Amino acid sequence: MWARGPINPDDLVRKGLKFLQSRLLAALRETGQIGAAAQHVGMTQSAALRLLSQLDDLVGTPLYTRHPRGIFLTEAGAILAAQAADTLKHIDRAHQLIGELQGGARGHIRIGSVTGPSLELLLPVLRDMRDQFPRI
Repeated sequence: MWARGPINPDDLVRKGLKFLQSRLLAALRETGQIGAAAQHVGMTQSAALRLLSQLDDLVGTPLYTRHPRGIFLTEAGAILAAQAADTLKHIDRAHQLIGELQGGARGHIRIGSVTGPSLELLLPVLRDMRDQFPRI
């Protein structure tokens, strides 16, 4: 439960959840410091603080507490950061797969053969194919 009751993930997007906020929160989870997290996503510390404050307001509960040694995520912040990190991994993987598709042929081939002369004919063809199409 959030401070204002349960929140639907679609509501977060409709209310203005930004992709960069997710990246920042995931980086904050890794680094424990706003400056390091801000640098990781390519922004200033003050811009990062603004985004985190907006995210707090959006979710309706504090996501972190500041301490002299850095930032500690609250329980809600840790949950959201973990989910953001998982989501970002999936998005990054999708981006990678799409790039591979745009880069040419890829996939798997299964070949059945008996031993002996057929393998002598097949192996050179397979070597040539592997050289020509390394992602197959």
